[in-house]
Amino acid sequence: MIEACRLTLSPWKESDWLSAKAILCDADVMQFSDHGVLTETQQAAWFQAALASGNKLELPLVLAIEKKQDRQTIGYISLGCDPERVRHGDAEIGFRLARDAWGLGYATEAVTALVETPQMTKPVNRIVAIVDPHNTRSIGVLRKAGMSYRLDVMFEG
Repeated sequence: MIEACRLTLSPWKESDWLSAKAILCDADVMQFSDHGVLTETQQAAWFQAALASGNKLELPLVLAIEKKQDRQTIGYISLGCDPERVRHGDAEIGFRLARDAWGLGYATEAVTALVETPQMTKPVNRIVAIVDPHNTRSIGVLRKAGMSYRLDVMFEG
């Protein structure tokens, strides 16, 4: 578990299913995802993988973002090491927030908290983010969290 000022980043719980489902089926939230809105089968598979990842607290990792104030799960943050996406020793950070949590600084707070947590980032040489250039909100979050643009990457498909 990672504590931030207003947030807790923690392993998913079965009770988070409806929050995850609402995020994964929202077209606005998933607009810049590799696969867009997930089907119900894909949502269930994603959630099972997220549940399993948080229990071992090693990469790949997907943590729920919860507001401390009301314990509402508002999104997720991840660190992955897919060799088809990043170099050996690098980890890719990703995040999604429910639409009603946009613009309140939660994403920046979550990204900063994860990046600054040594036990999460110790085995990693560098944290990278792969962002669609049209996704200006996420680019802004990453800049506020101290990340900077390095290079363009093109994926097939």
